[in-house]
Amino acid sequence: MVTKANGGALAGSTVPWAVAGGKHGWDIALKWIETKKALEASAGWTTFSRLVALKEDNDLNLPVLKQLLTPVGKTIHEVLDAVRCAMNNFIISVGGYVTSLTAQAMKSDEKVGKVVADLGKNACKIPYAPEYIKKRESRGNLGEKGKTVKC
Repeated sequence: MVTKANGGALAGSTVPWAVAGGKHGWDIALKWIETKKALEASAGWTTFSRLVALKEDNDLNLPVLKQLLTPVGKTIHEVLDAVRCAMNNFIISVGGYVTSLTAQAMKSDEKVGKVVADLGKNACKIPYAPEYIKKRESRGNLGEKGKTVKC
């Protein structure tokens, strides 16, 4: 699916939502994040973001999620803009939906610092992950899962 996606919106939203809702989402996301192709890599990180938002923690491979926070922190400023944004959202999602990994996500975020990317001519901004996670915490919905992977 992702190789047929001809734009960021399809690869960055629609495809990951569909894949995360299926039974092979985890394995597909792992494969996609390893590629050098920006649309596939961003789809992989977004799929993980949707998986942690949807699946209960005991249905997730928490050690792998924890491990994935490390390379994100080391490479986020070196990858293409679309991948950078997806990685930042991955950190926010792990920190916001998986409470046992919130502290590590916050620590990773603080090392990363503010993420900058060219988002084109629009009003979109890249959230600073620690602030975003703290905002969820202050609202009292840290760890609260969604019923669907769609907005």
